[in-house]
Amino acid sequence: MMSYRQGLKENYSPLYYLAALGNGGLAVTFFMLLMFGTPHKETPIPTFDSVMAVLQGSDKGRLLLAILALLGIVFFAFQHFRILIWNIREYRHFKGSEGYKVLKKSNNEVQLMAMPLTYSMSINIGFILGAVFVPGLWGWVEYLLPFAALAFLAVAVQAIVIFINFFGRALADGHFACDQNNSFGQMLAVFAFAMLAVGFAAPAAMTHNPLLSGLMIMASLGALSIAGMLAVTMGILGVRAMLDQGVSKEAASSLWIMVPILTLIGLTVFRLSMALTHNFGVTVHPAFHFIFMSLLIALMLFILALGHFVMKRLGYYQDYLSGTMHSAGAYALICPGVAFFVLSNFFIHKGLIAMGILEFWSWPYFMLYIPLLFVQGKTIQVMFTLNSTLLRKRPSVEGYASS
Repeated sequence: MMSYRQGLKENYSPLYYLAALGNGGLAVTFFMLLMFGTPHKETPIPTFDSVMAVLQGSDKGRLLLAILALLGIVFFAFQHFRILIWNIREYRHFKGSEGYKVLKKSNNEVQLMAMPLTYSMSINIGFILGAVFVPGLWGWVEYLLPFAALAFLAVAVQAIVIFINFFGRALADGHFACDQNNSFGQMLAVFAFAMLAVGFAAPAAMTHNPLLSGLMIMASLGALSIAGMLAVTMGILGVRAMLDQGVSKEAASSLWIMVPILTLIGLTVFRLSMALTHNFGVTVHPAFHFIFMSLLIALMLFILALGHFVMKRLGYYQDYLSGTMHSAGAYALICPGVAFFVLSNFFIHKGLIAMGILEFWSWPYFMLYIPLLFVQGKTIQVMFTLNSTLLRKRPSVEGYASS
């Protein structure tokens, strides 16, 4: 097992939380294989009972799929929590350093939003592990969902406090350096609130309690509205600075941050539509999901192509993936791969198949799914590369750039 670096202090960055976030996201991609590749008609998501039915069944294809999915979930969930604990410990040491004081007085204070962003993912991973691996837990779901809602509420409070402390002081004192904002690094705050929006939408969709569902719908829309407002504000500031100075090479990976944000928006809208359907009698036609997700997928492909062109032109991959330059911000490359894989799964199954455009497990289905498996595999490869470069303990080498 890889030993992680210890006592970074000045060399630590809150962006290292993105390593835990990315591993959690990869666990979700394997959960998608269970979600859409195995039957679970009695429940909205796969559970221990539905997975055991597949493992004990005669369908060898689904059996292999389930085994692969379970192994992937366990491995990357373990990595998520291991790196999360490492971050919590290193962040405590970092708070006592001069680097933390410098961070709190600069644009980079927004990096603290990586913490509530990652904690939201931790709640999701915990829910997945409980549903899939704990026998009979789903029977208690109505009792567990309020606690999940409270957990997301606690993280939301943390996110709001962090952001208000940062941006409130910037507005009051004017210390925000617009000339150093030539990236989409500030969109990390949007990412965090969008993650909270999709988190609140989960209990809204899964509970049969109209009161809890209604409250979670309101909370989800609240977080989504904050994310939308900040996306416009931070997007304009970032584009203006980048057009004037060019994107900061070290933060060039932030060009792809809108991909996971768009995915979270898409999943939030889908979950809210399910909540309205299940609990309030609203009819949502699959055509809505098909059209909405088609728009998101098209926009994501354009953002991926544009960001790839810019990063390749700057030599970002060569320097930060296979070269000698090191930055915790490179972990932002993981989230777009995860996000594209997840939303594409929903688009295929809840859009194309639900509309009758595509048939499940047909040749066109597999031809469409192969590129997604490539994206998943490439994302895993990049994750291993970054873990080896940025986290592996090196006895005689320290002093990595941390932001």
